[in-house]
Amino acid sequence: MVGSCRRTLNDYVLLADLVAVFHGAYIAFVVGGFALIVAGAVERWQWIRGFWFRVAHFAAIVFVCAEEVTGRLREDSMKRR
Repeated sequence: MVGSCRRTLNDYVLLADLVAVFHGAYIAFVVGGFALIVAGAVERWQWIRGFWFRVAHFAAIVFVCAEEVTGRLREDSMKRR
């Protein structure tokens, strides 16, 4: 079917793979970024003190924390019903 919006199983497998790769990269950035910040403090690396790196790393951590808090609140409200 040319021009249709029909999805095949392969499309969903590709999307699932892309989501998994994104999650892996996100986790690597948060955990690896923390390890690099600690190593950079010990080794006195100047690049690790970059403003935009720190902002991006902090924002990633805040996003994960916000997801956890809202997920818990949602879960608690569902249990009360």
